[in-house]
Amino acid sequence: MQWKAQYEISSFMNDGIPGIILTGTRMTNDADALQVKVTDIVEAAEAEDLLVDSRNLLIPP
Repeated sequence: MQWKAQYEISSFMNDGIPGIILTGTRMTNDADALQVKVTDIVEAAEAEDLLVDSRNLLIPP
């Protein structure tokens, strides 16, 4: 069965520090994919620091 991601990742730069904004709903079955995408962003930016805004990411019980 194919699962559809229920979250979105947006990236930005703030004073030379990369950041990401996570929105939507994070389900247990897509946690690994989310981790891979965040890691890809960090590696692409060759970042030592990362700002993360996950205030609008819902994690159901």
